[in-house]
Amino acid sequence: MWGGSMLRTKKLGFIIIIGFILGFIITISEPDLQVLAEQVSSVPNLVLILSVALGVGAFLVVALLRILFWNCAAAIVIQFLYFGIYISHVCSSRIFWQWHLIPVE
Repeated sequence: MWGGSMLRTKKLGFIIIIGFILGFIITISEPDLQVLAEQVSSVPNLVLILSVALGVGAFLVVALLRILFWNCAAAIVIQFLYFGIYISHVCSSRIFWQWHLIPVE
């Protein structure tokens, strides 16, 4: 109900700010993420929680904008976003490939 009325206002700045804040706060308060952060010892808890919350907030904004402005151009932009995520994953994975977590003998 509240989300539908937020999208009907068509105020772009309001939708972006509220969408990001909602995604960010809901993700930070998620207990499973806090448990995961405790189990991952190589990354500080706050860094892991904040990076996941920033990502969820950003993609909630993308999802809301997709609902508002759905057309072929929006689909192409979303495909480029997913492609960018894939490239960043590949690039960051190469950094981790340099570590020898399992000894090779």
